[in-house]
Amino acid sequence: MLSRQLDRIPFLPAALDADNLPRMHLAPILDDDSAPEVFSERMLQARLAAFWRKFPSASYTEYDATATEEKYEQFCSEFLANMPAAFALEPSEQWDEQSRRLPIQRQILHIAIYESLCQNYRDLLLCTAAQVQRLPAYKQVLLASQKKALAVAALKVLDEASKLHAKLGGSHTRFPGIILPTFEAAVVLVGVCEDAEFPAGRVEGPRHTSKTDPLGSGTPHLSRQRCIRATSDAISRLRILAEVSVMAEEGASALSCLLNERNASNSTSMVQHASSLGVESASSPLDFANLIRAHQPTGDTSSWPTSMASPSILDAGVLNDFLYSPLSDISPR
Repeated sequence: MLSRQLDRIPFLPAALDADNLPRMHLAPILDDDSAPEVFSERMLQARLAAFWRKFPSASYTEYDATATEEKYEQFCSEFLANMPAAFALEPSEQWDEQSRRLPIQRQILHIAIYESLCQNYRDLLLCTAAQVQRLPAYKQVLLASQKKALAVAALKVLDEASKLHAKLGGSHTRFPGIILPTFEAAVVLVGVCEDAEFPAGRVEGPRHTSKTDPLGSGTPHLSRQRCIRATSDAISRLRILAEVSVMAEEGASALSCLLNERNASNSTSMVQHASSLGVESASSPLDFANLIRAHQPTGDTSSWPTSMASPSILDAGVLNDFLYSPLSDISPR
C-alpha cells in the first residue's frame, strides 16, 4: 500500500492472495467465530493491497474514466461488501469494549481504504480543459461526477485521520499514519478546488450500479466551502505536529508553496467565488490561501509558514509533482 501511495514499484513479491493469506488464532479473548483477532486489521490491509495490485499501473498521459469507474464498482462489490462487521465502514462496535485496540485499528484501516479510493481517481486532476472538451458529453458528465467522488474520498481521509488523532489523545505525534494521509488528501483538495466551477453541475441518474457506494452518499453534501475548511484544518494540524515532526513541518511548508503556486495561475478564477463567500470584494485580488485564512477559527496566522503570507520564494512545481512524489522527495530535508 505504501508503494502504491508513493508511486513506487513494490519491492515485496505479490505472493499473498485469498487462498494463502496467513491464518492466525492467537488465543482470542472472545469466544465468537466472527470476533476480530489481534491481526485482523493487518490481514485486511494485506487484502486491500492485493486487490489494487491486480490492476496495472495507470498511465499518467491519459485518464480512462470508464476503466476507473469499473475499478471502483469492483472494489465496492468485492472488497467492501465482504468486510467483517467490526471493520466495515459502518461498523458493529459490539467488540470495542473487550478489545481496546480495535477502534484504533479500524480507524487506520478506514484511512487506508479512503486513501486507496483517492489514488483510484486522482489522475483526473491532470486532465486539461482542452482534453475534457474533446470528450463525448457522457464522459464529461462522468468526469464531473468522479471529481466529486475524489473530493469526498479526500474529505473522508481527513475526517478519519482527525478521528484517529483524537483517539490517540489529540497530542503531538510523529505517527506517519496521521501526517502523510493529511498531507496527501489536502493536496488533492487543492487540486479539486482549482476548478472554479467545482462542484457545480448536476449528475443525472445513479453514479453506478453497486449497492455499496461509500462516496456517492457524500456528494449531495459536497461544497467548495467545505473543501476549503477541510484544507485549512489539515494545514493547522500539520503546523501543530510540526513542533515534533519534520515530516509534518515539510508537509505544511509544501502545502503553502502549492497554494501560492496555484494562486499565481488561478487568482483571476477565484475572484467570482470570493464574492459568493463574502470574503472580499469580487474586484479585489483573492487567492486560495486567503480563502483558507477566512475559515480559520481564530484568524491567527502567526504560526503559518512565511510562504503562506507572501509570494513563495520556492518553486512549488506543478500539481503533478505533489501528486506523484513522496513527501520525502519534496524537500532535501
